[in-house]
Amino acid sequence: MIGIWIAALYLLALTAGEKVCYGRLGCFSDKPPWAGIPGRYLAGLPDSPESMNISFTLYTKETRNNSQVISAIHSSTIKDSHFCSHRKTRFIVHGFMSTGKRGWVVEMCLV
Repeated sequence: MIGIWIAALYLLALTAGEKVCYGRLGCFSDKPPWAGIPGRYLAGLPDSPESMNISFTLYTKETRNNSQVISAIHSSTIKDSHFCSHRKTRFIVHGFMSTGKRGWVVEMCLV
């Protein structure tokens, strides 16, 4: 257990005083509000959007059971989708350790 704490403190020390910036998202540092807050245990600074490869699955009346994948870094995927900004939009967040590609998330979207 002590070894885990030593490793965690070592990793935190590696990022001390650092800052990363990602264009339209802005900059993040190891100071509050991103880190340095009791109870918020984050190891390091956020990775780039390109390395995270975040995507959203879009279900619409037009697509029914066939979802469309919207990329967080490629705006053309929104333009080429059936997304309409004037319609009511709901986001279902599955959590960090889960996936939105199967199970209860998909079932909820199809209701």
